[in-house]
Amino acid sequence: METNTRSFRLQDPLDAINFSTFLLRIRNERREKLEKEFEKVRETFLKKAVASNFNWTRTHQLKEMMECGDADIERYATKRMARDKDEAKENEENDTEEVEQD
Repeated sequence: METNTRSFRLQDPLDAINFSTFLLRIRNERREKLEKEFEKVRETFLKKAVASNFNWTRTHQLKEMMECGDADIERYATKRMARDKDEAKENEENDTEEVEQD
């Protein structure tokens, strides 16, 4: 499992630009390899999507990382989940403030 993932806060303009650049780099530099790798798992992927078993979020990934038992991963995942929760709460509060101002 990839443990050194990069996250992007798309509400931040700089992160949105960085994410766009990241997607373009994938398209330009890794397209053929990704298409070949996807073809290997396409059938399984489509079955899961149709069966509604396709439920993944970053929280799922972090929980899986913690279950593998590596102390460094567990520490990272715990901090990241707390930060994601704080950011979600902050975003919710900001959205509420904007609605109240309107």
